[in-house]
Amino acid sequence: MMVTFPALIRTLGAATGIAISIAAVVSVPLGVWLALWHWIYDWFQGSFPEIPNVEIFGVLTNYPPLSWSGDRIPYPPPIFWIFTKTVEGMLIAVAAFALLHLVTPIRAKVRSISGLIPKKADDDHAMQLFLDKMAKRHNVKRRIRLWILPVPGVTAFVLSSPLRGHHVVISQGLLDHVPPEILQWILAHEVGHIVHGDTSSATLWMLAMRSIRLFDRIKHMALVAMFRTMFAIPLFKFILFPFYLLACAIMVIGRMGGRIGGTVFVLFDRWASRRMEFRADAFAARFVGPEHGIKLFSVLNGPFEPSFKLFATHPTPKERIKALQAQQRPTATEIDMSKGGLNKTGSTRKP
Repeated sequence: MMVTFPALIRTLGAATGIAISIAAVVSVPLGVWLALWHWIYDWFQGSFPEIPNVEIFGVLTNYPPLSWSGDRIPYPPPIFWIFTKTVEGMLIAVAAFALLHLVTPIRAKVRSISGLIPKKADDDHAMQLFLDKMAKRHNVKRRIRLWILPVPGVTAFVLSSPLRGHHVVISQGLLDHVPPEILQWILAHEVGHIVHGDTSSATLWMLAMRSIRLFDRIKHMALVAMFRTMFAIPLFKFILFPFYLLACAIMVIGRMGGRIGGTVFVLFDRWASRRMEFRADAFAARFVGPEHGIKLFSVLNGPFEPSFKLFATHPTPKERIKALQAQQRPTATEIDMSKGGLNKTGSTRKP
């Protein structure tokens, strides 16, 4: 499997979008916290003020901020602390999701994507044998397994995992209604994505964004729980209301940053994804024949690979047909390997 320039561009877009999202969701709250820390330290000159008659609050004197009465305030760390804590937190979150991604069975991943439980094709299934042949021909180190979704229509996509290998998922509707040569073209298209390393950047994006969204959700829940507890005391509600408004602003900034980061990724992906699709089409055309792809896109109104609300940047069927037509060659240039065998484009000719 090789990593190509479009895959690098998409990875760069994913990294840029992730950085923007992390800055909004993690670094901004840490920056605000550090600024408040400095302000409190300077305002109280390094120590919390003594609260007279603090014992009248009863059991509450054991909890912050009443328990801080008279204590020294730790000196605020330097601004670089924001960067180190951001990196530490996100590395832990991404590592946790990466581990979960590695150990999650493919069947569960497909179910989380489609809402349906797929069935693994038998080893002697005609299309599984075709995938085995393609994997061997292109030196794909891990076996490419075929899974079938119990749905009608035309759906196909590929998932990859360092531990569990590569997995192509197709709908039952493809098996029931699509001629074998067109189905082979679709499978070859997905193998093209595997060979060119197109799945790695998508995995990076999904792992990181899930981590960021989880952190944002936990941060939101923690802030809500903290302010609800403190607002139970009328005096605290009056004193802390400005901080509540600040927390709301931080949460809004986090959501906006996540959306901006996603938009940046899509802008990069719009360029890279189109080239990945054209390249995977060309890959399938070389080994199965362009005419089968042309037939497929002639009856499709959209991509056969679902977007999953992530990749909505595929070329139109008309654009893909035009690119495939450019790969067709006149019959006079075809070289028959044998009667009824393979021609120069790799498609099967009928005698």
